[in-house]
Order: sequence, then C-alpha cells, then structure tokens
Amino acid sequence: MRLLGDEAEPERQAGRPRVFVSYACEEDDGQRHTDQVRELCRVLRDAGIEARWDGPAAETPQDWARWRQQECEAADFVVVIASPAYRRYVEDRQVARAGMGVPIEATHLQREVDENRTWYERILRVVLAEGSVEDFPDFLGGKTVTRYAVDTLTVSGCEELLRYLHKAPWELAPTVGSKPALPPRGCADEPSGGLDRQAWQELAPILCDLPTSRWEWSDQAFRWSFGPPGSAEAAAAPFPEDDLDLYAWARALADFHHRPGSIPKVVAFAHALAAGFAAGEDPGDRKIGRELISWVRQVALRHRLPELPAPPELAPAHTVITMRLDQDPQDIDHFYAQVWIRARGWRRLEPKDDASGPRRVTLDEARELLEECLRELSAPGVSGTGRRPPRLRRIEFAVPDTLLEVGFDQWRLKPGPHVQCLGKRYEVVLRCPDARSHGDAAYQWSSRWTWLTRQGGAHHRATVWLDSEDLARAEDLMYEWCEAQYPVCVAVSATPAGQGWRAALEAGVPVILWQRDGPAASSPPVQLRDVLPVNDVTLLPRMVKKLRMKGDPAVAASVVLLWDDPDHALDSQTLTDAHLTA
Repeated sequence: MRLLGDEAEPERQAGRPRVFVSYACEEDDGQRHTDQVRELCRVLRDAGIEARWDGPAAETPQDWARWRQQECEAADFVVVIASPAYRRYVEDRQVARAGMGVPIEATHLQREVDENRTWYERILRVVLAEGSVEDFPDFLGGKTVTRYAVDTLTVSGCEELLRYLHKAPWELAPTVGSKPALPPRGCADEPSGGLDRQAWQELAPILCDLPTSRWEWSDQAFRWSFGPPGSAEAAAAPFPEDDLDLYAWARALADFHHRPGSIPKVVAFAHALAAGFAAGEDPGDRKIGRELISWVRQVALRHRLPELPAPPELAPAHTVITMRLDQDPQDIDHFYAQVWIRARGWRRLEPKDDASGPRRVTLDEARELLEECLRELSAPGVSGTGRRPPRLRRIEFAVPDTLLEVGFDQWRLKPGPHVQCLGKRYEVVLRCPDARSHGDAAYQWSSRWTWLTRQGGAHHRATVWLDSEDLARAEDLMYEWCEAQYPVCVAVSATPAGQGWRAALEAGVPVILWQRDGPAASSPPVQLRDVLPVNDVTLLPRMVKKLRMKGDPAVAASVVLLWDDPDHALDSQTLTDAHLTA
C-alpha cells in the first residue's frame, strides 16, 4: 500500500485540503494501477488538493511505518483506492512486494473506523474505472457506504470527489422562509365588518405579524376609522388593545356595527394605515403602503363603496437629522456645513435664516455644531409641527466620498448632561450626494430604490456579499450591476473595503455595508457577514445600531452603513465658494 503525499512540500499549503491516498500495487499488471493512481494524484493537485504519495518521499531514506502513521494523522482526508490486491493484502495480511505498507496502514484505518461512527466523512472510498466496490476490505463497509466513482482521470471525472473535498456542493437546500399568514377559519356567524371572505383573506398577509407598537401613529388610524377628528363618533372611539398585530386590530373593528351603504371601518382603517406607511421613512413601510392602497381600491370597487375621504395626516413617529458637509475646494481640512431636520418635510437648522452664510468648519467643529443642534432639538417649533416633537431616530451624514471612512458613528457628544456615543444612541448612516451627480448614477440609484420598495428587502437578489476574492474583480462586478436593478445592497466582508464600496457607488447602489480600516490584503478578525446577516435590507439601520450597542467589539466600532434614500434626498445646492456671493 502507498500513501499519496508530497515530501518535497512538507509545509501545509494554507486553505487547501490535505489528502492521503492509500492503495496497493498490483503485482501482475505492469504498474498500470500504480500509474493510474499517480495520474489521479496529479489531477487532484492541479485542482487545488494537496494530494501526497510515496513517490517523492522514496527519494530519501524513510522509516516507512512511522512515515505512514504521521501522514495519515496529519491528513484532512484519507482516500482509499479499491483493488483486488488491497483487499487481499489487508484481509490475508500478506506482505506487499514493495513493502509492508498495506497491513500497517489498514491497522490505523480500522482503529479509526472502530472509534469514530462517522469515519466515512474522513476516509473516502474511491473506485477507478476498472475497479469494483467488492474490492474494499470488509471493515470499510459494504454497498451502503458512499463511494466515489472516478471513470476518467480528469477534473470532470473527479468532480463529485472534488466538490466534497473543497466543500463546494452542487445541491444546496433553499433558504427557509418566514411563516406565512395563517389566520384561523372564521365561524359562519362571525361578524364580517361589511366585507366578504376574499377581502379578509387578502388583508391577512399584509397586516399579520406587524406589531402595532412599532408604528406610534397606528392607534390614530384605528380611531380615525370611527370618524374624523372632532366628530362624536371619533370621541366615542375605543382605544385598541396593546400587544397585538395590525390584523388583530382590523378583526376587532369587525365586531362593531356596520351601517349598510357606509364605508366599513376596516376599509377606513386600512385607508389611514396606507397613508401612514406610504409616508414612511423605510422602503419596507412604503411597500406595505402600496399593498394597502391596492387592497382598498379593489375592495371599494368590488363592494361598490362610496368615495373614501382624504386619509388623515398622521403624526410622524420619527424625525431625522441630516448634516451635510461640502468640501472647501481651497482647503481639504475645511467644509461648508448644513444641518437639516426632516419630520413631515425639511427644515434647516444651520445656517440660521438670518446668517450671512454657512459655517466653514473642520471635522471637530462639525461635531460641535451637531452637538449644538441636538441641544436645540426640543425647542418649540423645531420639528416644524404644532405637536409634541417626534422622537429623533436617525442622524445622516451627507458627505463627499473622501469622508466615507470617517468614524462619525463613534463621535462622542454631550447634547445633555451626559456624554453619548452617537452610533449607540441613534441610527447613524452615511449618504454620498456627489456620487449621484455624474453619468446615469442618479437613474441607477433611483431605479434600484424603486425595485427595493416593490420587491422588499428580503428578496434573494436584494443583497450581494463581497469577500476578498470578489474585491479583486470589483470593477467587473460594477459593470454587471449596472445591467440590472439589483442588487440594492452591497455588503463587503473583507478589509480594506474601498474597492468594494467604490464599485457599488459607481453602480448607483443605494445601500452599502462595510468595515473601516484593516491592513492591506487582510481579513478582519471577525467576518462582518457572520455577525450581521442581511436577511432584510430594510432592517439594516436598526440592525447596525443594535450591533454597535451590543455586538462584538472587534466589529461594532468599525461597521459603516451608507443608506442613501432617494425618496428623502436633501435636494440643495452644494455649498462652495462659488455659491456664497449672493
């Protein structure tokens, strides 16, 4: 028996499976079987497998028993080649002509078979074109154990074996999806709320599993379904139960009396919800809004309902602050700063209306400026509404691409009595207006976002992950991305990530995820895709904030999210010297 292993390369080649091939020389075939095994070894090595055999090792004196034991123990896999001589030498304990290798090697293999119930995952049985499964010794199992048939000594002939060695399976199980909406069957006398069964069946998958607590304005939509604000009906409207989903609230409305010819309360509720979702900040919300608008329209036509009134103006649940920094063309260390707040519309916080011009700031001064704006946020009138100021949810930094590696999320500010880490207190994201101002990047950017709001962030084409190997062909990938409306998210799991996020910007990708820093040609100690699986793009701002709060320190302080929503773009002229003359 011989073990395939290359003594000329004693050092293990990183990332390549190491394989020993155990076989027996046939004494009467003129070395034909030996030549076939040697050719198999060559094919495996050409295909990235560190196959080892005793030919090169025999060029120097060896203690063959010790050599075989060491090589077997160091292997990732042991490949056993079926042949009549192999079975004969093992079971009859005959001494092989070229040495005593077969019985010695069989002793090590049989010990592993006896001690390891899954031995067949490491000891692989291979049958060449002229071999037979009957030529394996009995301790290596019978016909029920996997064997690899190699009909031709080529890469294609060894494909099944190579796929297993390289952990590159042909057949992959599809991703397990989320639970569909499965509402219980209604009773015959169950209140319908003025709707047919089809309407309820179509509404369920839209509203099921949407927690009411996530959208603070949803209770306003519930009460509006009883009547417009100020009416007697609205005043008598009950408060809905907490800790339910929106579909449960819709079903609760079916319990109330419905006057024939009037608009069903469920339809009014969906009509108000549609307005709230359609005005939402996230693309996932706007997708729900479109689905509800379509549902309301179809139900109204089918039931011949009267014209619906204009939906209520629901108070926004969150506000967003955007700090825009435009490069001073005369000084790379200075920027022209704007600060805006967005609730129902845009309102400028800096520069003030009575200011002679924008502030020219360094990055340190920009941090101080943002701190000032956060202190003033709760002042009357800042939100631009007459209501209680909504909660500040997100802070955006609209910056040139030269600042995309700056750790804005790690800024420590003191808007109140205590110092806070910005990225742990708020969703901190980046935007890059300059990247949308050339060629057809603006079209790509907008069309991808439209695709996201229609298909949803969980679509299997929404996200592309880039590893180290992908970064070497980032430019080619950019050309491929420009031919389609997806991906909408490019996530880079290797550092330095510059090639990846720059290619994504060029292709008009609106969502980009990566890690800052890292030495050249290295991988971060913790792979981003292992700690932040992107199952739904629309959830990324919240997921990144959670990672910064509670994630692995090796990645939490370096993760960057570019979230450039064209539906809420800050459409203002770049502030440079040329625009300050007025």
